[in-house]
Parts: sequence; structure tokens; C-alpha cells
Amino acid sequence: MKHFQVLSILSFIIITVSSMTISPHGGYLFIDEGTDFYIECIGYNPKWITAKRLTSDTARISTQLIQPNRKSILTIQGMDISLTGPYLCQTNQSVSTIILHLTKRKLDLTKQIRFMGTNTNQTVVYGNDIRLNCFAQYYSEKAMDSPYLPKILWFFERRQLNNNEDKYIIGIDSLIIRNFNYYDQGVYYCRAFITLKNKFLSKIYPIIVQLQNSTSFINDTSLSLIENKHCDGFTETIITNNTISYCNTDGYISNYTCPMDQIWNEDYSQCSSPMSHDQILQIIPNLSHINVELGRTYTFVCRSTDDQFEPEWTYENGTIINPSMSSEQQITSYLLSETRSVYLRLAPVVAGTYICRSRPVDMQMAKEEVTITTTSITLIAEMIVETNGISFQSSALAEYHVRINASLFVACRPEYFNFQLKTNSSYLPLATLIRINDNNHFLLSDIIDSLLIDRISKNESGMYLCMGKIPLPEQLITSYYPIMVFVSDPLCENILI
Repeated sequence: MKHFQVLSILSFIIITVSSMTISPHGGYLFIDEGTDFYIECIGYNPKWITAKRLTSDTARISTQLIQPNRKSILTIQGMDISLTGPYLCQTNQSVSTIILHLTKRKLDLTKQIRFMGTNTNQTVVYGNDIRLNCFAQYYSEKAMDSPYLPKILWFFERRQLNNNEDKYIIGIDSLIIRNFNYYDQGVYYCRAFITLKNKFLSKIYPIIVQLQNSTSFINDTSLSLIENKHCDGFTETIITNNTISYCNTDGYISNYTCPMDQIWNEDYSQCSSPMSHDQILQIIPNLSHINVELGRTYTFVCRSTDDQFEPEWTYENGTIINPSMSSEQQITSYLLSETRSVYLRLAPVVAGTYICRSRPVDMQMAKEEVTITTTSITLIAEMIVETNGISFQSSALAEYHVRINASLFVACRPEYFNFQLKTNSSYLPLATLIRINDNNHFLLSDIIDSLLIDRISKNESGMYLCMGKIPLPEQLITSYYPIMVFVSDPLCENILI
């Protein structure tokens, strides 16, 4: 009975929001000039679609997946007239629209509701209580009059919250959330209301709350209670430090646990050792090993997080892979505009281990005794025809070369092949295209299997990862294919043409 209770709670949470799209609401929303605001897109595989003119200003508008496959948050920083207009929230079920309008900043405080001194972005430890404050005042036409105190209501995922000693305690100007867990993450909206003689005013104040460590929101004991139960609407992927729980292709819940002393990487595609705080080098894709399809071109990038060191690629025996501008050389490295990043290009790919090591930038420092840092990635030839796996043979190009302001389709159509013939079912991998320079995840589908970039700019060049995922009962199969996009000026086209 306890097993079904745990599952029914998870199912209830998901079904409750499955029909929702935008929170606090769709339609029109007025935001004060200069303020920050958060808007939620809720549903399965949520995705924000914004006007092309807005995506280039990454410092002002951004999106983040606060709960994988369930909730995406649109962040507006410093609202102004350039950020007004329609924003589309797309889920697997529907598309909804919210149109943002600007409320101009007034020189005085009169005839408006004002929120005073509240922190709009907070974090909390899993299982702890958290208090959200919302101080609202309304000033009349007379500046010397004492302010009125509006009525306050709290909303979460478009539902009004009520006093519940087990979960919510609502005060005059605060909300206490007890025993904060994974599903409590998101944007809480404090809504202030005041009735005047001939007018009804209201205003919304968003507060985003997240767990300090999102990998510890649920323990392994809870996951074991739901394993092998029917999904019954369970569409989430639940992750702990070393266990992942997902709805498999047979319609039942599976758990997969990493080996001892390993945790899931950031895309939950592979178990690996935790990254050391002293580690200054990172290879993308962030994997210790990757299956590769022989005959195809693969590109990897190594980054340094320390200004005093730059990365360089070597073979396993220590031989340096020197940079080359020639596209005819099978294995080479090259630099792009970003600093402290070196790309490794294999055309076609050769299985083996490739090492990225640090090198001092200062020649004087190079003469001194310094500690050399290394990291590596092992390429394993994938034998799909002998077993099963995800292929990108007909689904993605290795490189795109385009000019500024051109339109580009970046294809990502992973396919799953099963040569073991243990089942008659056919599966379509879940596809995601990840843009590395801003970690933007574009969720694709069998209908939308590519990313259209209209009037491409230089800051949209670089590496994209096409990721395919198949949640089989016995294992979660994830594969990557790196895609390079080169955006050049017609006057200086000199990179791997």
C-alpha cells in the first residue's frame, strides 16, 4: 500500500500541472520598468520561444530548466520597452502566449502599489523551512498620507495557497514553506490587491526558490519504493547523487545506480567521479568516455578556467597534437575566437584516449616548476550492428559553414537501432540540441527535429551537442554527437573552409 501511496503522490503532482502552461497566467502581464521578473512554463518538455531580437541580449533575458522535463523559467532582468511583446510557452501538449507590457517608472510613489525590500531569488536546503517576505504598500494622492496596506494572496503554479500547518503558513506579509522538497521549487507569486472608490488595483511580485543542491532532493530509499511500478502518468526523471529513476519504454519505472564513488554528470547521461574544485580543465562533452561511430567526423573542446594556463591536446603517449588550418589532416587541433579553449578535430574519428593538459601562458612561469593538470576522454568504437544503440549517421552533420545574417537549420535526428531483436517494439530517441556557449537546451520532437536560426550572428557560432536518449527498462542509453557551427564574415573566411 505504501508503494502505491508514493507513486500516487508523484502522479498527482504531475497530472495537476500537466494541463498548465504559463504561471502566473497567460494573456497580458504588466511589469514595472527596471524590475526583474520570473515567468514559468509548466508541462512536459517545456520550452520558451522568444523573438529573435531578444535572444542576442543574453544579459537581459534567459531561461533555465528548474525541473527537467517539467518546468522552465523565463528570467527578465531590468524590464524595459525592448523586452515587451509576446513570449510563447511550448509543451508537448500545447502552446500558450503571454504578452509583456511595460509600466513606466513614476517619479513619485503616489497612486500605485509598491513592494518594499524583498529578495526575489532565494535558495533553501532540502527538508528545511523557508520564509518568503512580501511587504506591499499603496500610497494615495497625498504624499504625506500614511500608506494603505493591500491584501496579500500567495500563488504557486497558478494555484492559490491556503494555510496548511503541514506545508504552508501564511502571515500578513509572509509565507512559510515547511519541509521544502524538489517539487516545491519554482516561482512563488505574491499578489497584492487594494480596492479604491472607483478602481480595483493589483500587482504581482515573483520570488524564485530553488534547492541549494538539486541532486539531493530525494533519497534512494524513496526511489526504491516506486521501482517496477506502472508509470501511471509518471513522466519525470528523478535524480539523486548516484541514482536515477525514470519511466522506461515498457511503461514501468526503472532505477539505475552509479558505481560507488561516482555521481551523475550534469546531463544525467553518464556516471563519473565528482569534479575536484581544483580542476581547471574541462572537456566537452563532459564525459570520461563516449561511443563514436567510425567513419564520421568528431570534434571536442577543452577549456581552461585559469587565466594563467591554456589547454593543449596530446595523444595518450604525450605527443602534442599541433594546431593546423588544413581540413585534410585527419587529427588536428585549432583555436577559435574564445580564449583558453582548444578544439580537437578527428576526421574521420579514431578510437582511443585523448588527453588535454595545461600549459603556462607566461613563458617565465613555464621555466619554473609548475604542476601540470590533465584530463582525458576515451573514444570507444560503437558496434551497433552487433548489439543496439543510438546512431547519428543520417541525422546530423558534423560541421556547418555559414555567413553572418544567413538562416541555418541545425539538424538533430538521432535514431535507435536494435539488432538483438529481443522485442518487436520500435523506439524514437528523445532529442535535445545543446548550445555550449550559453548551455541552452533546445528540446526537439518527431515533428520539430532541427533548430532554425534566423539571421545567425557570430555569438551563435561554436559547438552544439545533439543528444539522443532511450529509457530502456534495463538501462538508460544516452549518446552525443558534437556539431560545429562556423559563422564567418564574407571579408575574412579562413576557418576550415
